[in-house]
This record gives sequence, C-alpha cells and structure tokens, in this order.
Amino acid sequence: MGQEAKSARLLVLADLLKLRPCRVTELARRFGVSERTVERDLEALRELGYPVERLRRGVYGIRDLPPPLHPVEALALFAAGRLIYHQAPTRQYRTALEKLARVLPLPLRELLLKSAEGLESRSGDSRTLELVARALLER
Repeated sequence: MGQEAKSARLLVLADLLKLRPCRVTELARRFGVSERTVERDLEALRELGYPVERLRRGVYGIRDLPPPLHPVEALALFAAGRLIYHQAPTRQYRTALEKLARVLPLPLRELLLKSAEGLESRSGDSRTLELVARALLER
C-alpha cells in the first residue's frame, strides 16, 4: 500500500476517533485492512502526537481538545468571572479564575493571579452553582 493511501487513512481515522470511540474490528472493516494494520495506524497516530486512548479492550478514541484561547478572549472571560464572583463569592469562581489566568502570557498571568488573591471565599452558597450546573448538564 502506498504512503499516500496510508496518510489519507490516518487522517480519516483521526477524524473518526474524534467523533466517537470505535472498535478495531469496525475500523478494519471500514478501511478494508487487517486489525493489526489498524493497531499500527493507532500507534502511528500516537507517534504523530494524537492523544489516542484505549477506552476498553479493542475500543479507542481521541479526546478532541478545544482550541486555545486568545489572550484577549481569556481576559474577557476573566473579567466576566470577576463580575459574577461578586454576585456569588464561592470557591469555584475563584479557582476557575485562577485556572483561566494560567492560559495567559506570563506578565498578564501574574497580574490576574495577584488580583484573584484578593478574592476571599465568603458566605456564598456553592450549592446553587452546583444545582445550576447539574440542570444544564441534564437538559
């Protein structure tokens, strides 16, 4: 089999595994190759930097990572988080702000982490936030 065909198969394989977990037998049938070839292809994807995960015996998937935030986008989210924090000052908001600050370039990160230090966990009810999150997830 030519290198072009293998490259094309690897690209399609990566796209399929990002959509949903797949069985090796299913992939072999789809591509018209042996299960061993699919296993070699999975290893080739790993070597290329794809986060191929074995979910259970014979089933693999790729967790598609979200695109990175632009610093201006992260700053906008940080500002929104600060505004929300003042309405419900719970630990979850502060830790979320700290995590968000970590994706920013170092000078801005230091400034935002320092501003988050002043956010003390006050008497806000974190159960409200948890209930809202659960309701959104169970829609």
